[in-house]
Amino acid sequence: MWGEVVRVNVKNRLDLDLNREVLNPDSGAKSHSHPTYLSRRSVTIYMLTLGLVNTYDKIKLHEAHYRSIARAAPVAYAFGFNLALFDYPFKMNAEELVDFVKDKTTIGESGKYLKELFGSGKFFVFDLPEKGFQPQFGSVVVTTSHPASEKQLQLPALAELINRKKSFLFLIGLGHKGLPDKLFELAQYHLDITSKGVSLETCTAIGAVPAVISGCVERMKG
Repeated sequence: MWGEVVRVNVKNRLDLDLNREVLNPDSGAKSHSHPTYLSRRSVTIYMLTLGLVNTYDKIKLHEAHYRSIARAAPVAYAFGFNLALFDYPFKMNAEELVDFVKDKTTIGESGKYLKELFGSGKFFVFDLPEKGFQPQFGSVVVTTSHPASEKQLQLPALAELINRKKSFLFLIGLGHKGLPDKLFELAQYHLDITSKGVSLETCTAIGAVPAVISGCVERMKG
């Protein structure tokens, strides 16, 4: 059972049925992934996903785009997160993007960890959805230094929910504009990863969000 491999077509959908370990109807967002092979051993009953939203340039490809992916991949891999890209200006699917990043930079051991994520079904490329994010990613969390009081999620409460096997998608904006207002409205929660209202640069946030969350979850387990 544990060695069985399931073929999953995620070209147009990516809804994980946690009981059957297959994909269900999508939420309307287009995926650029090839069919993915997921080992039953790697499938968990909940997911934590680092979601990078391109707000830098939606038309022209810049070094900042592929370097952000290369930086995020080892962080996601190290702390057991998925990595999802939204609205990046790439005319390629996830598999092609792995090779592209590998050839463009030595960051992340020349794409080693991005390849690992893709191989285990944990790397995804999507357009920015108009009607809501893919439901298997769980609750959407905007990371911000200025959370709305009615949506603010404190780290201890988040860690408790994760320990209860709840899935979350943590959104980080790429670029000085930050995340668009509509995502603040769409998100179920807002999270200040510093708990002090400190604004973090994008690459710093990419490292801090998974690391701080993982540490908090582990402390609560103990």
